[in-house]
Amino acid sequence: MQKNNSIKKILLSCVLIFSMLDLHIQNKSTRALQIERTYSTSMNVKESILVSLNQGATDGFLDYDLSHDVLLCKHCPDNYCSPEPIAPNHCDPGLCEQCFRADEAKDASESQALLNYEKLESHDFDPDFDIFISNPEIQIFLQQNPLSKNGYSYHSFRLEKDVAIAIHGFDTVSSAKIPRGVIHDHN
Repeated sequence: MQKNNSIKKILLSCVLIFSMLDLHIQNKSTRALQIERTYSTSMNVKESILVSLNQGATDGFLDYDLSHDVLLCKHCPDNYCSPEPIAPNHCDPGLCEQCFRADEAKDASESQALLNYEKLESHDFDPDFDIFISNPEIQIFLQQNPLSKNGYSYHSFRLEKDVAIAIHGFDTVSSAKIPRGVIHDHN
């Protein structure tokens, strides 16, 4: 009988040890899964930022390009329209406002890119995480394109500063960034 009790104690001890090992393995597995979800979420956020900025920049340029025409710039002396016409007797302010200017096209492209980006701030990437993104600063690049309406097309944007991403979830804080200098081509 004493021998039976000893065997039962040994078996019970083994069961306890194996259940603790199983719990420890499950805990590590859960932690690994949390890390993987955090990483996947950060990659999703990065991709969403770049795609959103690019789509906004493209749309902003196209809207400006469609509503302006380089041919309207030629009605002023020396083919120049300015916000304050140099020769008011010869320049029509209404036509000057519709004159295509590359700098204004870049500004329109950048403005729309940043408006698109703002929509991401309210997006719920994953219900288990709170995500905070810093505001981007971008520079827009156009390229000469003789086949386009006004001789230019949108080419790319470059991040002028890091875009920081903070991810809070599962009692941890994780951070990621899209580094300054990243260039995202339209294509």
